[in-house]
Amino acid sequence: MFLESIELTVVGVRDYNQAVEVAQDLVKEGVTVIELCAGFGNMGAAKGVPVGVVRFDTHPAFQGKSGDQVLGLAS
Repeated sequence: MFLESIELTVVGVRDYNQAVEVAQDLVKEGVTVIELCAGFGNMGAAKGVPVGVVRFDTHPAFQGKSGDQVLGLAS
């Protein structure tokens, strides 16, 4: 069975810690699926609530780095 419609919420965050706070708030509000953008690295995706992730290990918007590298969490 397919859903007739879904509601999409997009939230921009400044760092992984804010992403965790927003994700936890969304879950409290009843959100059942969270997908992260491709800029999140492995460490960012492992924080907080369960999420789905679109991956760019070398994100073009970050000059070929992952979010982990941009935030200094990986080399």
